[in-house]
Amino acid sequence: MKSRMALFITIICCLILVLSCSSGDDVSLVGDPDKFVGAMMADNLVVKEGFMKNVNIIESCCDPTKLMPMCYANNPGAPYLTAYLPEADGQTRINSPLNYYGYPPPPASTGIGKARSYRLAANEAIVIVGKTPPATSVYYSYISYLTLRCVTANCNPGATPDFTNDYKRRFASMVDELNNQTIWTAGTPGGKTGNSFDKHMMIIITSDQETNRRIRQAAHEAGYSDLVINTIILPAEFVKFGIDYGKDEIGIVHRLAAWDDNYIANPPARAFRVGSNSLTLDPFPTPALTPRGGKQMSEKVLFNDSIAALRSAILTKYSDYAAMEYKTDRWVPEGRDCLAGDTNGTFNGYDCLGDNHDAIYLRFPDLAGGYPPALGNTFSLDNNPNDFIIVYGVNHTKSGFTVYSSISTYRHAMLNGGNTKWIDAKDMSAIDYLKNTPYASQAEYLYVLRVARSCSGITNEPCMEFPDCSGCPSNCKPECKTTGANDLFLGMRAYLETASGVGPSYDEIIWDKAIHFKK
Repeated sequence: MKSRMALFITIICCLILVLSCSSGDDVSLVGDPDKFVGAMMADNLVVKEGFMKNVNIIESCCDPTKLMPMCYANNPGAPYLTAYLPEADGQTRINSPLNYYGYPPPPASTGIGKARSYRLAANEAIVIVGKTPPATSVYYSYISYLTLRCVTANCNPGATPDFTNDYKRRFASMVDELNNQTIWTAGTPGGKTGNSFDKHMMIIITSDQETNRRIRQAAHEAGYSDLVINTIILPAEFVKFGIDYGKDEIGIVHRLAAWDDNYIANPPARAFRVGSNSLTLDPFPTPALTPRGGKQMSEKVLFNDSIAALRSAILTKYSDYAAMEYKTDRWVPEGRDCLAGDTNGTFNGYDCLGDNHDAIYLRFPDLAGGYPPALGNTFSLDNNPNDFIIVYGVNHTKSGFTVYSSISTYRHAMLNGGNTKWIDAKDMSAIDYLKNTPYASQAEYLYVLRVARSCSGITNEPCMEFPDCSGCPSNCKPECKTTGANDLFLGMRAYLETASGVGPSYDEIIWDKAIHFKK
């Protein structure tokens, strides 16, 4: 009996050990968030709690009752969360970004509420503590943006503020994203290889090394290990810090690659604005961006000939249609490039639309002369089966260059994303086009997708519909509607090359292509 009991106990212990190892979440590295707040306050840090919340981009920009001025070329297949934070003590807001970015948007004179775009003192920090998304999301990241910049003479002290005209969007990243491959969590302590999904972590976003040190010390006192604490640097080289009108606005974006309703509705993370009384600033040096690329052989070497054969097969299949081949263009610059024009008191930078160093962005048709485009080349689509676009290219995930890639529909007037389709080998393979060619063995690495107003009756190939104001209320703004519009375009995203931990190189992948067919 004793031997059986001993065996039973041994089996249970082994099961516990296996489960513990398989979860990869070392709870001994995780502290108490309430004690963490107490430790910060005991060190005379000013702690103001906000919250993490999903941002419904389409509703915010296409609903006539909302004030968001455009949709920022949102990814319609992936949600966005952000940190809503209170204002700093003594902060003056007149006709403030709360009108565009607040929750809820209060009258400009009240300063009540929490904003998702905020001015920060150089010794302040934003802290996010909690758990990362579940593995259903495939990819996730956290990143800071320079969202808004004051660009007129009214930015100077004593001038009469006019937020609508004074501030312009930059929405530009400044450093690498913190993503599921690079983040330190209780499942990937100290950056160790493991599983970073659904794991405890802490993120400190600041420009000041002393503020970072004090917050980390408070975290240690609350039981958090440095092995789960991450710092995202706000480079003083790029940001005009300060809480007064005229200073830069900062925003935080938390991306997920797929919808997870439970996580989005109740993000298991807390967000804080932390003010420091440190008078001597010790800014972090500006970190270098991680170079893109890292694969030994580019897609151009592997698939150039098979892509040419696929193009020929597509044109042959639809030879009784008029065909227009669209030029593909790089769509969104790097964030630092968008800020490069803002030097020596001049403001000539670009709106970077929330760029991401973890991704590449392509657009078809092209930008018609460079970035930023006044319009770019666009198209219209009639609601009949003889007017459609065939998008084709390499399945970058299957070729090993990304963790996921997708094609999305857009209208230019509001840059509102409608539908999206992940490029997936299971139902998008080019085998039907190449099965009787010398390139049949490579067909599984290539894809073909039809884009049309309606996919009704299309059974012989994957199809994505171009919707009319998808996801918007019934009283959608006219400039968000796509039916009858002639300013439509398609956007392509490809996320995270595992070899580098950032996005693939634009030079090592074959750019996706599109042909418009019409009778």
